[in-house]
Amino acid sequence: MVVDIPASPDGIAQDQLAARRSLASSVAAMVVVMYVNADPDVSAGLVIGFAAFALAFATLIVLLCRPFFVPSDHLETACR
Repeated sequence: MVVDIPASPDGIAQDQLAARRSLASSVAAMVVVMYVNADPDVSAGLVIGFAAFALAFATLIVLLCRPFFVPSDHLETACR
């Protein structure tokens, strides 16, 4: 199987950022919907835990990927 990887690191970073953020927020949204519909497998602690995880993971991804989004004209001054 051949995987086509974009040549630009910015493209890879943007894809990873979108995928991770979407996954964490969709799982948190699923737990909220289950809680609202009174699913017996979900508790308030689980809702709070998944929401906190989604927020923490999204924040971590944004902080880690921030260097990939520095405009090219600022690269020389940002790396000094």
